Amino acid sequence: LAACPEVWRAALKEAVDLGDFGRISELVEQIRGDDPSLVEVLASWAYNYDLVAFSQALIGISLLQCTHGQNQS
Repeated sequence: LAACPEVWRAALKEAVDLGDFGRISELVEQIRGDDPSLVEVLASWAYNYDLVAFSQALIGISLLQCTHGQNQS
């Protein structure tokens, strides 16, 4: 997820926060050509309605960015 554009990750976070699996699936399809392995995992989470997995992954990316100084406020 860290390699995905920040705008895309923000849209994914918003969709996850809303529980909008239609939007989540659309976003996953947008990166299909970029990272097939990641898409497979994300598509599986979407298929299983696994908001917890999405949330944990997004939190992990956010924490990683903070520790590397990319998201300082």
